Amino acid sequence: MHDYYSTKDIIPRIYDYNTKNKAFLNIHKLLKALGVKNHSEHLQLFNKDLLGVDVRDPRLTDDIRFAIFQECKMNLWYFFKRSSSSSRRR
Repeated sequence: MHDYYSTKDIIPRIYDYNTKNKAFLNIHKLLKALGVKNHSEHLQLFNKDLLGVDVRDPRLTDDIRFAIFQECKMNLWYFFKRSSSSSRRR
């Protein structure tokens, strides 16, 4: 697993506190309550254009699809968050 915390000064990132993935938000709240320093690490994004993007939207442009692919390659947490999204459940 990558140590994303050590790259904070090199790779700018934002955090998706408005994700629809409730499990990831609950983990964030728990880690913060426990005093974990990098409690937001699993909510990070490297590409600000993906903030609020629904990866299952069939109308996504090819540019956004490629950005999602790139983010998944760089950011394991993004991959997990999108893979475990509750919108997948029927």
